Amino acid sequence: MIKHYENEAEARSERDALLTATDWTQMADAESRITHKCVEDFQRYRLQIYQVKHQAGWPLTVDWPQIPGIERQEDVATEAGLTAMEPQV
Repeated sequence: MIKHYENEAEARSERDALLTATDWTQMADAESRITHKCVEDFQRYRLQIYQVKHQAGWPLTVDWPQIPGIERQEDVATEAGLTAMEPQV
């Protein structure tokens, strides 16, 4: 998604917001809620966000990466006809 900014502060603010919104996907207990593949997808996404500053149009024109979909453990288990396991405490 290409977005245009007036200055670098605006672009950095957007970058920070995108990272903050996905911080939870990298927490130690994330795999109790989302699949391992989903965690890896968000790792790649977050790396792409960090790398936007190397784009030719930075910071006035930024082509942001597409956010990955959420694949919840519970949904995967249900589709497979299994009962999702509760995380060990």
